Amino acid sequence: MITRINDIPSDKIMTCNWVIITHKLGDYLFSNNDCYKKGKQICLIKCGGSIGYKINGKFRSLTWIAKNKKPCIEVYASNIKLLPF
Repeated sequence: MITRINDIPSDKIMTCNWVIITHKLGDYLFSNNDCYKKGKQICLIKCGGSIGYKINGKFRSLTWIAKNKKPCIEVYASNIKLLPF
């Protein structure tokens, strides 16, 4: 199991999907304006004239989220394919 980015043998990577988390808001993780909860991406929704996410059962606009999310750096990698030799 890969637990750190340094555990990935970068010279042998064929393909890999990366998500870099830059902010957190409770259980929600953000990569720019993409939102994730429990590893699944949440879809943007429109409410009135605003675009945002439904967080903890309430609509929150991207402006509100930008003001309230906390900085955090985490890197997730999935679908890693390495050279076999």
